[in-house]
Amino acid sequence: MNLIKSIEIGYFRSIYKEKLDKLNDMTILFGRNDSGKSNFLRALNLFFNDETNPDLKFLFVRDFNTTRLIEADSKKDARKFIYIKIVFNTPKNWQASLGESFYVKKSWSITRGAEPKLDSSIQGNKKQFLTRFLNQIKFHYIPAIKDRSIFEHLLAEVYNVLSTREEFSSSLSSFTKELQDKTKDISRGLLNEIGITSSIAPPDDLTDLFRSLDFETKDSHGNPYSLTLQRGDGIQVRHIPAILSFLSNNSDLDYHLWGFEEPENSLELAN
Repeated sequence: MNLIKSIEIGYFRSIYKEKLDKLNDMTILFGRNDSGKSNFLRALNLFFNDETNPDLKFLFVRDFNTTRLIEADSKKDARKFIYIKIVFNTPKNWQASLGESFYVKKSWSITRGAEPKLDSSIQGNKKQFLTRFLNQIKFHYIPAIKDRSIFEHLLAEVYNVLSTREEFSSSLSSFTKELQDKTKDISRGLLNEIGITSSIAPPDDLTDLFRSLDFETKDSHGNPYSLTLQRGDGIQVRHIPAILSFLSNNSDLDYHLWGFEEPENSLELAN
């Protein structure tokens, strides 16, 4: 569904004050290089995930708009803050609690640092419904440069989805038993030598293991190739929507938003 109606951003990085209105299920931002398109997606990532770039936490002194900084330094009444305001189209099953549409505004000041202040058109005892609704939204930011770390992050998300399934947990139990059967000589040696019962077992959290996984792709002759080590960027990128679709279709969360960025190039539409 068309979840977001509009986005307004103030004093964030290269964006002084801008607003995107009448957004659709798929909205495409295009324009000249270095015109601030990426910063709209980073602002959304900050709003939903508390970070700007993937695995990069918000830092006020770095992310504050330079023009606003000069203004604030020259005027006594000019405050130093960043804000992101989103107007949501409320899904039908939430409209009884939140109305047909509402806004949420997050602002960061130089004194509060990375801790945002939240303001909304939802007030009073209905705030509990607002919190529940926001917790059902997952924003996935895919930056222009899609290196190995992007796949590590996405595969960790795949684990988070799979780990909630009972059949996946059952398969891990079988794996643990097989692992311990094959290494019982180590356990027997430890018991005899130091008197401690000890056996090899996988960690409870397999996030790091999933981060190390890769896709095995095959050419027309059936020869296997590592996706991230041996295939071209174009083939790698085309895997990402399939991963995002899997996460959207199998997650316990109700709403998934994708901020998918294409790399800059020298052939601009304006030219």
